[in-house]
Amino acid sequence: MSTRRSGFTLYQENTSLDADRIAITLLEKNILSDAVYVDIANPPEELLDINQQLILPTLETKEVTLYYSSIILEFLDERFPHPPLLPHDPINRGKFRLILKRIIHEWYPLLEKVIKKGEADKKSSKAINDLLLRYDPLFEGNIYFQGNDFSIIDASLAPFFWYLKIYQIDVPEKATATKEYSSNILNRESVQHYYKSKG
Repeated sequence: MSTRRSGFTLYQENTSLDADRIAITLLEKNILSDAVYVDIANPPEELLDINQQLILPTLETKEVTLYYSSIILEFLDERFPHPPLLPHDPINRGKFRLILKRIIHEWYPLLEKVIKKGEADKKSSKAINDLLLRYDPLFEGNIYFQGNDFSIIDASLAPFFWYLKIYQIDVPEKATATKEYSSNILNRESVQHYYKSKG
């Protein structure tokens, strides 16, 4: 994937859904960035210089230092509008923000428990399976989330489905639209490139 812009550093923990969605967005925006993996117990001095609160992920650019993933993602889409990853019209942008909030506050915590524990148990797997079945209609009929264009929602869901695969949590057979969507999103060039680069 070619790069045109540089001067970006993403400070992140090694396993972070929020950091992953930012990194994928940077790739989609054709932005070359350096990844600095942070041990929160022993943070690098350069991070402390720009973010004493140690809020991760943190994005440092030549222009500004930002943290909180939602703020970083909106900055990237507004500062680098091509390709657009949020709808242009305010009504659909509002709908996307609501969906993103639900993903971050409802989807991510279920998987973060698994990541923290290092394995999936029956309870966590069932909770995730129930969620995917409930939301299956949202993925019907499109390559990406409710359309054929990649969006910030897709960048946010890609890490979720990637880690499902890592922890061997299968998408339920009955969630046919979700299974197809997850295959599409995990085969996206930016997603493949990012996770291969992480090893």
